[in-house]
Amino acid sequence: MITGIIMASGYSRRMGENKLLLEIDGKKLIEYVIIEAKKSKLDNIFLIYKDEELKVIGDRYNIKSIYNEKALLGQSESMKLGIENSNIESHYMFLVGDQPFINSEIINSIIDTHYQNQDNIIVPLYGENRGMPTIFPNKYKNELLNTEGDIGGRDIIKENINSISYIGFNINYGLDIDTRENLEYIIKLKEKTWYMDLIDDLKASRDRRKSIDMENYMRNKFEFLGIQSIERRKISNPYFKEIKKSKTIDWDFIYKCWEDDYRELQYIALDYLKYMDKFLRNEDLYKLEKLIINKSWWDTIDSISSIVGTILLNNTELKSIMLKWSLDDNFWKRRVAILHQLKYKDNMDIELLEKIIENNLGTDEFFINKAIGWILREYSKTDRIWVKNYIEKNIDKLDSLTIREGSKYI
Repeated sequence: MITGIIMASGYSRRMGENKLLLEIDGKKLIEYVIIEAKKSKLDNIFLIYKDEELKVIGDRYNIKSIYNEKALLGQSESMKLGIENSNIESHYMFLVGDQPFINSEIINSIIDTHYQNQDNIIVPLYGENRGMPTIFPNKYKNELLNTEGDIGGRDIIKENINSISYIGFNINYGLDIDTRENLEYIIKLKEKTWYMDLIDDLKASRDRRKSIDMENYMRNKFEFLGIQSIERRKISNPYFKEIKKSKTIDWDFIYKCWEDDYRELQYIALDYLKYMDKFLRNEDLYKLEKLIINKSWWDTIDSISSIVGTILLNNTELKSIMLKWSLDDNFWKRRVAILHQLKYKDNMDIELLEKIIENNLGTDEFFINKAIGWILREYSKTDRIWVKNYIEKNIDKLDSLTIREGSKYI
């Protein structure tokens, strides 16, 4: 269980008024965090407040609001109130109310990282800067209850530097508001983000004649703008070159592209991931899984396979996930498991490949049998003898399509 504790009883001294009650795009600043927290995987949410208007907002969103009569003593008092009202076995996520770009995907990614590293403190990195929200396991309860002033959990983090798991996000998501200048900058940033410009540029380049041909080629499963790969990358690469400076992958942009009706936007998301591949993290595998099972067809699946392969190449501890995917009811996940080593050449894990293929023998699914043939054909360019022997040894088990594809170069 994880309790979300929204600390909203500060004095906003640099702003000169309660910043959490300021409006951006028709919503109070505090509402952005409350809305996204409620959409997330948090099991319980508390709003720690001192101003009655914040309680009214909390009540409107049906979350428990707790008055902080010791707000003058600093942020630590908000933490303590949240902990004292939480389930005795709960872990704690501490959120602040002045991050208008925080979203449920970020909160959930932090939660997922916690469940993979349950003894560690989970700290987000925005660019190279540590930020909020953070998760503290229940074992730190007494230390948290003994904190004082505005230091919060920072001293605990410093004292447990080897027990921290970091997770990276685009620098903009960590932006908070302390001054009027901060507020004005964020209002401008919210009005039109870089990826909105990119999407606008793409849609302005629509070619209806080409879109019909592309839709027909893809069996009319998706709507197209009619922008082919060379033109698409000509439009997107200048944006990617600039955003690469953030050194973190913007998953909000990827999900936004995936939700778009036009197929080119899914291609843009995958182009972006390949452009940013040096910043991929192990936990991104679970985010890619979401892309695999939504709007699935061979065009995106095969690109995702390559991206998954990039993550797995130097992370052997993730091989068990590929074995699990190779047995999944979703055959697209099985296809990714089969193809993720497609470009490995001498780095091919033959034992893993054999197990994954074995898990998929006997199927009549075209996309699976084609994938097995493809990976064998590609690996035969590196080790022709092994592939030849493998096909001969399993000739009675392999589909004829697989044998035909896999035997092309032997």
